[in-house]
Amino acid sequence: MAERLTMALDPLQERNESWRRIRVGLTGLGGILLLIGLANAMLQQLGTAKVQDVPTVTGQPAKSADEKNEPLAELGVAPGAPAKADEPAPKK
Repeated sequence: MAERLTMALDPLQERNESWRRIRVGLTGLGGILLLIGLANAMLQQLGTAKVQDVPTVTGQPAKSADEKNEPLAELGVAPGAPAKADEPAPKK
């Protein structure tokens, strides 16, 4: 078997081997692209489905995607927010 590996291939055999490797590589690439396309189609179908208002652990309905997720603004401590008129300006 070692003799077979060390033997030089004639040009026709080298050419056939090269084409075989190219076919195998392109077939694998096509399979990967097919899997990615199927996964993309499935995720798009799932993304268009509407989520029902299911209560969260706190009992409040889940927020929709349209609502902004700004927890600091909800608490009133958003960075860069203007200071209230009745509070003195912070000293530096």
